[in-house]
Amino acid sequence: MRVRQIYTASKLRNFTYLITAGDQVAVCIDPFDAQQIQRELEAQGRRLTHIINTHEHWDHVEGNPELVRIYQPEVLAHPDCGAPGQTGSLGAGQRIDIEPGSYLEVLETPGHTAVHVCLLLVEAGRPESIF
Repeated sequence: MRVRQIYTASKLRNFTYLITAGDQVAVCIDPFDAQQIQRELEAQGRRLTHIINTHEHWDHVEGNPELVRIYQPEVLAHPDCGAPGQTGSLGAGQRIDIEPGSYLEVLETPGHTAVHVCLLLVEAGRPESIF
């Protein structure tokens, strides 16, 4: 599995994350610049399978519409998020499988916004990263 941190160059100086595993899975967390993500996916010969939005602010969902148009990925966020293209909801404790033994666990973390979530990346039973 590979986690790539991508600087978005938005005026709020955020990052987008791209998690890839095997030859099938490509998960994008908080896409800002769709073209930036598309270039990265094409360079790896991958297709986007999931978009996960941690909350509803524009600098975390800006890339959704274009990526949905190109790849038709599943788009997951808090049930009340209303992220562009959202197809499913995330709840506390939910797991999103990345590859055998590795998953993202959803943590509800209201504060920055009422619908904010964080994602804990677990590999081989060990917490590795949080987004």
